[in-house]
Amino acid sequence: MSVMYRVLLIASATIVGAALGAWLGIQAAQGGDALVGGATIVMAMLGGSILGLIVGGLAAWKLNPRQLRRATWVLGLPALVLLLAAIRVAWLVDQQTRDPESAYAGLPVFVAVLERDAENDPYLSPRVEVNAIERAWRTQLPDGRSCHGRLRAEVQRRVGAALPEGPVPQACEDGSASGSIERISWQIQDGAAGAVLLTPACREAMPQAIQLARLVSMASGLADSRPSCD
Repeated sequence: MSVMYRVLLIASATIVGAALGAWLGIQAAQGGDALVGGATIVMAMLGGSILGLIVGGLAAWKLNPRQLRRATWVLGLPALVLLLAAIRVAWLVDQQTRDPESAYAGLPVFVAVLERDAENDPYLSPRVEVNAIERAWRTQLPDGRSCHGRLRAEVQRRVGAALPEGPVPQACEDGSASGSIERISWQIQDGAAGAVLLTPACREAMPQAIQLARLVSMASGLADSRPSCD
């Protein structure tokens, strides 16, 4: 039984320490840059959890059985409340990145892919895909990693509205070209498909292809979609 109390005390101290660290991180990050602030909160939360783990471990080792049970109850109840609150916040955040099925009703269903060759900007993603069939977007990062996320209904609507209509101008026909080239391709479900090289001549002849490429490249940031990378 004492082993169980020791484990619970260590876990509770770790949770409480992480919560206190997150609170201190939030206070320190107020009014600053969002990215820096996020990193500050994460580091403070990590530091708090490590400190809580150390303090909880020392207490579990030093306290006698009666003191151990009392300390476990004192820390365990707030730790349980904090854990349940964190689970609820995570659930609410997840729900905010989901759209109801009705939000997708009537939207065009398609797959659009933007590709950049090796001579293009090394800081830009070499491949971005917006897949309305799977309701997902995927981005290949310059370092070879890939990220993906849910395709929100608003993003599907905006990209779908930019899909070119009518024949592709001769200046945009997919073929060989030299220099730094972007290629945008699309396939509408039960509809037309197309692919163009965004050469200077094509950009002048088909401005809607430029708009489609721009929206596809921005798909990951047009709406919160809980992205993950690997």
